[in-house]
Amino acid sequence: MGKYDPTNHGELKKYCKLLNGMEEVTAKIKIVGVDKSTLVENFIKTVNALDEAGVDIAEEIITFYNDGIKEITETLEEDTEGEEDTEGEEDTEEDPALKKEKKVKKPKPHKEKKVIKLSIFGSRVGTQAAAIDEMLLKGITIIDMAKQLKTTPSRVKSHIEHLKTNKKVEIVCENGVYTAKAPKAPK
Repeated sequence: MGKYDPTNHGELKKYCKLLNGMEEVTAKIKIVGVDKSTLVENFIKTVNALDEAGVDIAEEIITFYNDGIKEITETLEEDTEGEEDTEGEEDTEEDPALKKEKKVKKPKPHKEKKVIKLSIFGSRVGTQAAAIDEMLLKGITIIDMAKQLKTTPSRVKSHIEHLKTNKKVEIVCENGVYTAKAPKAPK
């Protein structure tokens, strides 16, 4: 057994709750009254949807997705291998509602997620936004940033406004030179 306990349902629920806490998750994962295989499947679907949408996912969720879900799905597959297929046998006395409980869905295999490197202000490294972040730390005019990045001044202004309002970055403008103050290191 690895770092994650595949029999611990609570650990899986913890990471589902972390995903549900993200603004970008519109369809929340149902946690209460759901069997483990459905919970795993919904967790995988949500992470894949966020990844495809380009949303930054917390590193601990990615690590659990890459390692913990793999262990859990292997355990679920082992549990379902021992069950025999009773198709074709007559079960006239059994309640149809009980038949549904016997079916255990195998979760779909998942792709390995890459840890995304972020700039000091939370932009993906290698993007225009991260380049603007770095230039703002040194101090530069909007026109010079736009020329260096081969983009429009309005694109640069838009990112600066995003940093001010959404990321709460302190940016000062003196004589047309914009400078961002680096965030304080956490204690």
